[in-house]
Amino acid sequence: DAPVIFSHSSARAITAHPRNVPDRVLRLMPEDGGIVMINLAPGFVSERVRAWNADRAGEEARLKTLNPGDPAAVEAGLAAWTAAHPTPEATLADVVAHIQHVRQVAGIDHVGLGADFDGIGSLPEGMTGVDAYPRILAALMDAGWTEADIRKIAGENLLRVMRAVEATAAAKASERPPGNPPHTIMAARQVGGRPQMNPTCPLSPPRASNGSPTLAATCWRGPSSPWP
Repeated sequence: DAPVIFSHSSARAITAHPRNVPDRVLRLMPEDGGIVMINLAPGFVSERVRAWNADRAGEEARLKTLNPGDPAAVEAGLAAWTAAHPTPEATLADVVAHIQHVRQVAGIDHVGLGADFDGIGSLPEGMTGVDAYPRILAALMDAGWTEADIRKIAGENLLRVMRAVEATAAAKASERPPGNPPHTIMAARQVGGRPQMNPTCPLSPPRASNGSPTLAATCWRGPSSPWP
């Protein structure tokens, strides 16, 4: 019911990374109301980089097969391969191509900037961090984007989706999952003297008035009698 947030994915039609969003899903975004936030990882926005990464992984696997138990040989062989096959670079134009594609297929209301700065080891050429944003926005304006368009990709789209998610959560706060079959909690041993749940104690009806599952007293033990 709540709109989907692809927090750091790009367009699979441009770069065939499995975490990028295919067009068949992009076409559903207007109905869903969600957003695709473009990832700046080079392997997500450049097909050349993605293919190079795949080739390097294949070479590493080959070297490990040829040199079992000899990581130094693998490292040396991989260094030689990398020297002979320089790493390609993603560019600002690659990033813009993904943004334009998502806009074309899903619509201006469903594209944002996701970056993934905390999870990637490199960025497109000339980008070092949040300094990328003004360059991206300037390139989009050069391509004809209006000020209203820029406001949407820079934050308004994401804020709209987050408000919709919060509204859905509030509307469903009193609901519980359909069926709610019994399941088992695998709890840790007691920590800091606090009583913990039996690792094999099932969560099952009856339920409290607020819909939360209730547990028999035998599911608990205190500091003096921890579960084995």
